[in-house]
Amino acid sequence: MKRAVFFTQFLSVTVFVGSNLAYLAHPDNQGVQQPDASGAVQMVQLYLHPASIMLWALLLILWALLVLDTIGQWQDPSEPEGRSQDLRQLVWPGFSAALVLHALWPWLAQPAPWLAALTGLVAAALAYHATRCATDQNRPAIGFVAGWSLVIATALLASALAGSLEMAPAQASILGILVASGAGMTAQLQLGRQVAFSIAVISGFCAIAVTTMIHDPVTAIACILGITAMTAVLIRAAS
Repeated sequence: MKRAVFFTQFLSVTVFVGSNLAYLAHPDNQGVQQPDASGAVQMVQLYLHPASIMLWALLLILWALLVLDTIGQWQDPSEPEGRSQDLRQLVWPGFSAALVLHALWPWLAQPAPWLAALTGLVAAALAYHATRCATDQNRPAIGFVAGWSLVIATALLASALAGSLEMAPAQASILGILVASGAGMTAQLQLGRQVAFSIAVISGFCAIAVTTMIHDPVTAIACILGITAMTAVLIRAAS
């Protein structure tokens, strides 16, 4: 059973990272960002096409944490033994499913933004549930993926709304940041000392703030406000 759980996670991590690399390397997906007249770009486009060292660092940290967590599960599995375990109380089903869904949404963001948003929201819910199940396990990668999932899901939702309501990219980004901040604060209060969740959200906001500081200061300021709110909750959770 332990090896089956490991290989399930190994496969999902491989699919996720492989899909990321394939998307970034695909010639049709390079340089797709379309700034508006003010120079603003939708936030989800910045995650799809990293344009700064901070965004690349966030992606590389995510990949590294996933690889390290997978290696750790091979050496010292943390899931409880027994075939009678309720799958809803285990980490690996939701975590692995979330990674597979995250492998799909980049390919859907352009042709089907609402389907991409739905995929991202389901992935975020699954990752959050996995984090709740991992409260007694020392696995920061789970919480980090959940926090990153929240930022991605809200960015995808804001992008889909922007396309339907003809909102400006800056307005869509601010909407995504506000929703992510509110949901992130609520989630962290429920997660307690699992601070990797907030660290991921704050890192996502920092990467966007640094990237948009010059050409889209409004989005950058919204990110800074989100960072402030999440930091306050992080300090409370860690104390």
